[in-house]
Parts: sequence; structure tokens; C-alpha cells
Amino acid sequence: LVALGLLRIDQARFPEAEDLIRRGLDTFRHAPRRDNQAIAKASAALGKILEAKGSYAQAIPVLEGAVQLASSSDSPSLDVSAMLKELADAQFYAGHYGDCERLTMRTLSMHRQALGEHHPLVAEDLINLGAVQFERGQYPQAERRYREALAINESWYGPDHPATASTLSMLGRALVFEHRYDEAVALVERALAIQEKVYGSSHPRVANVLNELGTVALQRGHLEEAEVRFRRMLEIYKAAYGERH
Repeated sequence: LVALGLLRIDQARFPEAEDLIRRGLDTFRHAPRRDNQAIAKASAALGKILEAKGSYAQAIPVLEGAVQLASSSDSPSLDVSAMLKELADAQFYAGHYGDCERLTMRTLSMHRQALGEHHPLVAEDLINLGAVQFERGQYPQAERRYREALAINESWYGPDHPATASTLSMLGRALVFEHRYDEAVALVERALAIQEKVYGSSHPRVANVLNELGTVALQRGHLEEAEVRFRRMLEIYKAAYGERH
């Protein structure tokens, strides 16, 4: 149930995802023999769907509880680091950049120690650190983090994988704010083609890329193009999240 719920999150089927995960968590909690590791992982999944829905204030304590339970039940370190990363993401979306950075530095150290310098989980941590720097207006520093992550993801997954596409999009976003528009568009157009091939034309990951292309067009004064990009993005988000997300 929990695994299906996590799949539904990736498919942007959020009500179904939450129902499946809550049912799975309830099953674990009422099992004849208590399995704290399983409860912690299911709780982390619940935090993930709450985060995806935009309920950050609800997601953060759920994820904190999952981390605490996993840490006290001798869960594998990579399970704990995955929960810490999810908590860092929720803190980021809630605007708590200092908390996000602190947690991400912790997961980065854990991932490098367990997996080496060139693993995709290291790339995810670098992307999160770059996102914090971006929000603080530190665009060259963010660009450097994104380029480090792109080198890892492209080497690990190949040039046409959605993880590579997501990193291309983030790098393009930083370049836009450095006014390097031609470089940015080339990267983001490539990201859009990958995401549409993998997820179809109406997935939030596609909308994320459309936002970057709209921003480039807006910065360049291409207002009609920007409006087309933003309207398509808006319709995708409304279909996935409803009117009030």
C-alpha cells in the first residue's frame, strides 16, 4: 500500500496516494508485532504526500517523528538520510532555508561517507544546497552546485533521464538570473523534451520546466511567449493540485 502510494505521488495522483499511504501506515500500527522501522518509513511516506499537497506545516512534524523513530530503532543509515532529506525539502518549501541547509549538509556528509562522491544521492544534496543559495540570491554559487550535480546525474543516468532533466532545468534557472539567456534556453528546452517524453504533456514536472521558459521569455520582453508558457503551466498545476494549492 505504501509503495503504491509513493508511485501515485510520482504520477501526481495525490488523493489516491494519501489514501493508500494512510491505509498502509494504519496497517503497520495495528499489526500484532510492532515494526518501528516499517512505521517510520510509512510515516515518512505520509510526510512526503503532505509535502506534495503543500501542507508543509503538517508534513514537518510527521517527518520529524519518522526521523526520530528510525534513529531509535537502528534503521539503516540510508533510510534515516532519506527521511532527513524529505524533512529538508519540507523545510525548504516552508521557507525555512537555514533549517534546510543544516539538514542537507548532514545528509550530504552521510551520503558521501556511505556512497562516495559520485552517487545520485550526493547530487540531490548538491541540488538542495544550490536551491537554498538561489533563494538567497547567490546565483553563481547556486550555478556551481547545479553543475556539480549535473555531472553526477548525467554520468550515472545518461543524458535523457528525468533526473538529468531536472538538474538541467535548475541550472538553466540560475543562468536566467545571471542574464545568460541563450545558455539557459538551450538547457531548459532540452529538459522540457525529456520530461514530456517520460511523463507526458500534463505532469507537474513539465509545468516546472515551462515556468523556467516563461521566465526567460519575460526577462527578454517576449510577453506573448511568456503568457503561452505560463498559461500552460497554470492549467497543468490546476489539473494536478486543484484550484487552491
